[in-house]
Amino acid sequence: MTKDRTLSLSTYSEDTECSNVVYARIDNVPCTDTSVCSVHNDDDGSFHDTEMTACITDREAYLQSAFNDAPYLTIELYPTDCLGKSYNTRSFLADGACHPYAHSHFKVVQVNGSTSVWSADSGCQSNDWYEEWTVLSATELNTEACVSDDTNTWKVYYVEGKSSKCTDTTTSPSATVATSTAEPAATTTAPTADASLLASSPAISRFYSTPATVLLINVALVGVMAS
Repeated sequence: MTKDRTLSLSTYSEDTECSNVVYARIDNVPCTDTSVCSVHNDDDGSFHDTEMTACITDREAYLQSAFNDAPYLTIELYPTDCLGKSYNTRSFLADGACHPYAHSHFKVVQVNGSTSVWSADSGCQSNDWYEEWTVLSATELNTEACVSDDTNTWKVYYVEGKSSKCTDTTTSPSATVATSTAEPAATTTAPTADASLLASSPAISRFYSTPATVLLINVALVGVMAS
């Protein structure tokens, strides 16, 4: 539980009220102000997403509430190893669909024994997708396994919501993917998505079970969210 500290929250949502959350970033940094909901538009002026900044005292409960009991994937970040408790997380709605966040889009897919977050800078119909995060579904997802590369160290949890499990019946990106500079390196080609996205993954139930306590902040996030 994280009720002993105040955590900084930043979310991206698909509606103009910052309520339909698809991505949540939580960091263990000072957070004392009131909330802001900002609208982001694409270059052509069309709506892209909304960004909210706030403070929370219970990370697990907030995420369950924010994703409205839908399934989601949480990346728990560590400095150099996986010792102790990490309060820095990146959480993605894991329904298999493409969603906007920051100045790009993402989708969570499971294929060839791996569970991954794929991103595209030019929209859901892009041919240039890159793999931001990936773990082996059987041995590194919901197993407390510590995963690392040259840039990051993390654990990954899939939380099965009360709504239907993640499925993706569409074709995943097939073009050569770009290299991600802020996250784990991409593979050379994007995979073909499994039609039973995360449906066979072990769900985690020890997280996210109590009502959230949310304190609001008054500063807008500056610039593009760092991963």
